[in-house]
Amino acid sequence: MARFGAPRNRRLIVPAGAALIAFGLSGCLGWLIQLSRTSGVLKGVACISDTTCIAVGSRSGGALVEQTTDSGGSWTTELSGVSGPPLQAVSCSGTVICVAVGDDGTVLTSDDGGSAWSQTAIADLPPTASLSSVACQGAEDCWASVGVSAGSFSMPSGSIQSAGLVEATSDGGTTWNQETWPIPAFDGTTDGQVAGANGVSLSLSCPSTGVCVGVGAVSYLISQGETTLPPEGIDITIGVLVYTDDGGENWSSVLVGRDDSEFISVSCPTTTTCIALGEDNGGEENGGVDHAFSLSRSDGSWALSRLPFDSLLAPAVSVSCLNTTSCLAVGTPAVSSYGSPVLSTSDGGSTWQPEATADSQANLEAVNCVSASSCWAVGSDSNGALILHTVTGGEAWPSVTGISPSQGPITGRTTVTITGVHFDLGVTSVSFGLAVTTDFTVVSTSEVTVTAPSAPGGAPTTVDVQVNSPLGASPVNPDDQFTYGSG
Repeated sequence: MARFGAPRNRRLIVPAGAALIAFGLSGCLGWLIQLSRTSGVLKGVACISDTTCIAVGSRSGGALVEQTTDSGGSWTTELSGVSGPPLQAVSCSGTVICVAVGDDGTVLTSDDGGSAWSQTAIADLPPTASLSSVACQGAEDCWASVGVSAGSFSMPSGSIQSAGLVEATSDGGTTWNQETWPIPAFDGTTDGQVAGANGVSLSLSCPSTGVCVGVGAVSYLISQGETTLPPEGIDITIGVLVYTDDGGENWSSVLVGRDDSEFISVSCPTTTTCIALGEDNGGEENGGVDHAFSLSRSDGSWALSRLPFDSLLAPAVSVSCLNTTSCLAVGTPAVSSYGSPVLSTSDGGSTWQPEATADSQANLEAVNCVSASSCWAVGSDSNGALILHTVTGGEAWPSVTGISPSQGPITGRTTVTITGVHFDLGVTSVSFGLAVTTDFTVVSTSEVTVTAPSAPGGAPTTVDVQVNSPLGASPVNPDDQFTYGSG
């Protein structure tokens, strides 16, 4: 039988020179592929610090865990105690506690930052239950979502599941207690009777030790016949928001979507503000395309607002927010011309921009940011499991955002101020189209002054101004153009 994946205890070591190149390329491209590849797919990622991260998923039908303790310079796979069905998510709390969850109720726990793992059994899980999401907060508090599939009705007509399930631990995953969230009553208008209801698995985000928010969906079966086993009818799925304010003692829920909607990921930078990803077809022309949403809480009530996500990712499966304005979303590129599975926003989701990646057609499943500059994304591509990392918050380096003045004589000698980002990491020259000059001064990380060379070809023309580094030039954009006049 063929054996998938890497040899046991495989470590890929990056020499000092290669690590420096990797750092530079990460900035130049925005996102760089980490030097760890194995057959399979990665579904979740969590970081204890800027240097220590854990990625989880599956290969050959079983669990896969990878760990780095040196910012991705080396990765270890098949760590001690890792076994069981595929893993779907991982979260870490404090400085050493990590919990990974997955299919068939699999729970793996680590108390040393992900080097060694123990498998924990949850006694009160329903048969064949899966754990799709986990969120840890504080020293040892974690919550895991118990999932079912939308439309998986097995109850007699007239029977309605009254609650969804969440498993909670306060000791880092050693023991677990079952908590429930109420399934809201169906408030739509349709012919027939509600014959069944299921709570679809939640994506969880816990911004504090007492507050947790989950998004998912409730699937209602509307009976249109008199048969009872199984009930006949139509399946209506509606997005749901679930939350607790007291550390899981009590959970509340509210329907926040429309018919044919489902939320698949949420990130809450504060206890009253969240960004969610999901489908909200609602009979619109672009039904089936993912959207982003803003969830805000005031006076105890949650409000939902759609954001102009532009359908650049289909599907978009994970979102991570550092604060109320800066978030990253990852998935699969919907339009190949955008060439990136990563989108970012710096204005709370009002606008989203694709970011440069080393693997533009990757299928990304999860993203996690340690700081404004350091973020990790995991998934897969044609080569297997994939890890991407950025040290610049996803921005390409260097990048030009403006020039002043934007015109001058063909003879050159105009002093031009270039604004942008990451100019302090190694500028070698400045190009005005095909004309290159080294007559420049790096004023700061965001400003370079340069004396314009004479016009290429000696005739009036408009050129792109690019700042060059040892690893490449700044991307061309409409804000970097300089016009040589006839004077």
